[in-house]
Amino acid sequence: MKKEDLFEGFADLDDQLLRRSEEGGFNMSWKKIVKWGSMAACFVIILGTGIHFFNDKEMYSSTQQNVADKSIEPKKTIVEKDKQEKKYVNTESLLAPDGLIQKETLEISDIQIGKYHALYTKVVSNDEKILKSSIGDPAEGTDKWFRVSGHEDLQYLIHINKKDEYSLWSFAYFQSKEYPYNDVLQKIYNIYSSDDIEKIISNPANMDNTDEGKRIQDEIGTTVITDKKDIEKIYKILTGLTCYGSDNWNRIGLGDDSETAMQEYVRMGRYLSLETAEGNSIDSLKYAGISGMFYEYNGVAYHKLKEKDRKIIEKILGIHK
Repeated sequence: MKKEDLFEGFADLDDQLLRRSEEGGFNMSWKKIVKWGSMAACFVIILGTGIHFFNDKEMYSSTQQNVADKSIEPKKTIVEKDKQEKKYVNTESLLAPDGLIQKETLEISDIQIGKYHALYTKVVSNDEKILKSSIGDPAEGTDKWFRVSGHEDLQYLIHINKKDEYSLWSFAYFQSKEYPYNDVLQKIYNIYSSDDIEKIISNPANMDNTDEGKRIQDEIGTTVITDKKDIEKIYKILTGLTCYGSDNWNRIGLGDDSETAMQEYVRMGRYLSLETAEGNSIDSLKYAGISGMFYEYNGVAYHKLKEKDRKIIEKILGIHK
């Protein structure tokens, strides 16, 4: 029954009561008047209670709606929490500060990445709690190896051993006699085009730290390459490189360790750091202008550049013979 029905019913009763009173005059007994008056009063009470009930119902319905709205909040919180758990972590924050780095026994692991056996080396990391909170998605095809949170690349991996201890590992190279560097760019660093590289930082080689060697380094200084065309040129050359694996120092042409030769290596050499759009810093690549070749730590050597590509690289890096 609606509030309006109650009002209409009460109005009809009032009219009937008045008609009988007018028609009967004083012949209507006092008991009847009291009786009808009592009934009218009851209807007033019922009407008031009904209105109160409907108001309460509306309030209850409104309250239920508010409760329902609040029940959505935990779901939002879960989603937000999930996003927080997978938030981007800068890998630099996982590395131990320089002052805390101590000499440790070299530890290496062979991890299957696609068709390759990738060699990873353990690096001195920050507090284990930081590593635990930085766990990302599992590296496909591996057991207990995880990406850093927010990363698609495999430059750094977090490992959990049987004792539930966390450690940080860095990619070194593929264990293969020959492979295209483009596979490294894509499978490890998640670089598929020059647009994935924001800038390239070029520093002088530092294999000679004598006074003269340091003077040459200061004279060369640091070059930051941000021009998209220059980055595109370097990227194209890098994708065409063939890697011959580690322990190939004889290929690189840095055999002469005389003072004059070392100073020439500094003048003609550059250490590169590729800063990616994902926020990674790939600082393993080096260029030896003395032989026109790229190389890495552990004597990882690449094929000698064609004269055309060599001129492009050395012009951009500011190497003058």
